[in-house]
Amino acid sequence: MGEDTVDYCPVHACHASWAEEQATILAHRGQLQPALAQACPADSEALHYLATINEQPAGYLSISLDGSLAEGITRSDHASDTAEALLRQAVLDTPRRGLSRLVAPASHPWRDSLLQLGFAAAENRDSLLCLLLPPDRSNNASGSELVRLDQVDQFRAFSVQLVQQAARSLVIFSDDLEAWLYDHDDFTSTVMQLAQKSRNSNIRIIVRDTRALLERGHRLLRACHRASDKIHLHKLPVNQSEKLPCFMIVDDNGLILRPDSQVMQGIGYTDYRARARPLLEQFEQYWTRSYIDPDLRMHTI
Repeated sequence: MGEDTVDYCPVHACHASWAEEQATILAHRGQLQPALAQACPADSEALHYLATINEQPAGYLSISLDGSLAEGITRSDHASDTAEALLRQAVLDTPRRGLSRLVAPASHPWRDSLLQLGFAAAENRDSLLCLLLPPDRSNNASGSELVRLDQVDQFRAFSVQLVQQAARSLVIFSDDLEAWLYDHDDFTSTVMQLAQKSRNSNIRIIVRDTRALLERGHRLLRACHRASDKIHLHKLPVNQSEKLPCFMIVDDNGLILRPDSQVMQGIGYTDYRARARPLLEQFEQYWTRSYIDPDLRMHTI
């Protein structure tokens, strides 16, 4: 499991990667709560933390991509120590995953531990406890500042900036290749420049729903037809009611992330490999399940 761990005698806590340690996570939490022995869709997007006492499962914590504390369970013995060890590990680790804050309901069963670690009532939300996190400064990240995005012009300008800085690759994971963000001349022309920059240029796009592309057309769809050897558009067969974050990554470091695809709020980094890499791994998993939609291939330009 993860190299960085917290020892809070007698508890040992660490981060566990879903991509690499899925079976371990399921077995661990299943011993604590049998109902959690099976995977659920949110697992692939969550951060997972395991606690042991004498190498036996003692606790489990998961945190969603928006920083919300999701599942949190402990054994009855050393319950408060276990909760505190898991939370301390999460506070140390989550900035490396790109989170700027952690939040939990004010009624959370670990409330006492949360308060001890500095959680406080969120601004204008008495029902939430919030802890603001410092940006990560580890060797895995450049330390570029987080950019908060919540307006169309901000998203568009930052997306163009990222593609302009790209040396070789661009990936986009999106519900329907949102027109407000991606369907404009500046972005499309910048993507085409990237496609022509090098013979090694690689642009891959995954969408969950192609209906808007078929009904209204899209500048990037036309670009896919013009540069089909460099720009690849796939569809992911998933339940449309399942909430997945949308993201764009250039090379292995520049990132735009929208945790909730239905909300025009997100974060961006010009250079943050530690946050981009887990999403790139997730994109690769999605890519193996995705396919070329024949309707899009035959779509008239």
